[in-house]
Amino acid sequence: MRDSRNWSSLRTFGLAFAIVLSPALMQTDATCHAAGEGHLQLLEVEVAGQDMLAFDPMQFSYDIKLPEGVESIVVRAQPFDPEASVSFNLHDACAPVASGEFPPEGEVTIDEVPTGHSVLMVYGHAPGDWGEAAAYTILLTQPSQCL
Repeated sequence: MRDSRNWSSLRTFGLAFAIVLSPALMQTDATCHAAGEGHLQLLEVEVAGQDMLAFDPMQFSYDIKLPEGVESIVVRAQPFDPEASVSFNLHDACAPVASGEFPPEGEVTIDEVPTGHSVLMVYGHAPGDWGEAAAYTILLTQPSQCL
């Protein structure tokens, strides 16, 4: 017959070992993104060769004041998940101005940017029916030109 005192101390030692290791095993990087999600790793709004956006993947809303007279912008977007798709929608107060899917290289040029206020939405869609999606909202403000 085995001594139950030895089994008890062995179980106690195993439990103590698990408790000591659990914080190390549970630590994750806050910027770690797995496959199957829609978060973006890159989002740029370029005007005349200058990126107007200080992008953070966990910030979902931005305000950009465009220089006067901007007619077009270049938008770049890349998801963390290479299988995810990215789309955009630009609209002003009246109606949609431009929308579509980003090509694989992740860059689109929007040729008509309304004066005043407009909203650019960029969506990351993870693949599959239950994949995660992320939406990034960019409020664009362009002063009206006085004639």
